[in-house]
Amino acid sequence: MLVASIRQATGGPTPAEAADRAGAIEAFRQQQPEVVFLDLMLAQGEKGTDVLSDILQERPDCKVVVVTALPRDHPEVMAAISHGAFGYLQKPARVSDLVKVLNSIDIEAGRLSRIR
Repeated sequence: MLVASIRQATGGPTPAEAADRAGAIEAFRQQQPEVVFLDLMLAQGEKGTDVLSDILQERPDCKVVVVTALPRDHPEVMAAISHGAFGYLQKPARVSDLVKVLNSIDIEAGRLSRIR
């Protein structure tokens, strides 16, 4: 669902997806995205916060947006934000919320908002 929303919001290519930490890091290294949408719950009990740490250690300028069904005040969400996540989207993520996050990233980067 999120992948379809990203494509709808950006009109861009299909984003890479991964179910586990190793796959996420491999996709990140291959594609070198500016923005990563990261679920906190990964396959086999792995944690998205570990992927967040890996990504930000490798590329501190990457914007990581946490995507989860957990509420904003959940300890795991709060930990992700305090460890450098750029933002938060609650599942199911609406296209309008996705657009707001992407526009915030553009504004912070000094670009005029590209996505409407």
